[in-house]
Amino acid sequence: MLASDAVYAIKLRTSLPSSQDLFSDSDLMMFIDQELRSDIYPWITKQREEHFVSSKSISIVAGTANYRIPSRAF
Repeated sequence: MLASDAVYAIKLRTSLPSSQDLFSDSDLMMFIDQELRSDIYPWITKQREEHFVSSKSISIVAGTANYRIPSRAF
């Protein structure tokens, strides 16, 4: 969705008259940005929690140059 599409959708959904001078398109984009930063981005970040993560300790042995990395790690 382009910025112009988002502004048009706001005007359409709020029945904002095209002749109004209260909010400019840049004002509406500022409102969209504020909403994204305050509510939507934090929600998305919270959803990206580490699910199904497991850890395993491996002892480092002198003289061992290579260690196998589990395929799940990639």
